[in-house]
Amino acid sequence: MWRTHTMLTDVGAVFRSLKSELGLRPVYHQKQGRADAHLFI
Repeated sequence: MWRTHTMLTDVGAVFRSLKSELGLRPVYHQKQGRADAHLFI
């Protein structure tokens, strides 16, 4: 159980790092198609 917890912590840190390097921010679109298009760009 501890190994799973530390793995999830590491994965979260990697996602935070990638998001900051790519300049991603929360997407607040109301329709799925718009959100998909935003992420594609």
